[in-house]
Amino acid sequence: MGCCDAARIGALVRGHWNIEAWHHVKDVSLGEDACKVRSGHAPDNLAALRALALVFLSRLGQDSVPDAIRWVPYEAFTRPLDVIGLP
Repeated sequence: MGCCDAARIGALVRGHWNIEAWHHVKDVSLGEDACKVRSGHAPDNLAALRALALVFLSRLGQDSVPDAIRWVPYEAFTRPLDVIGLP
């Protein structure tokens, strides 16, 4: 077993918490843990769609994902190309 210095351990811990933060946003904002889909490739496909949705939502210029979610229902119908970043 190798030994790590403090900088390497710190980088590993920060990397882990970045993943946890991403999962927290997906769960709280998109209800990922409450999803009942469990068979076949559907869970992986839904996870990929949620990740894609978060990328689009984060590009909308809102302060947070919940703000972007609140903005989208109205704006998606009046300016749909803005949602995916097209002029």
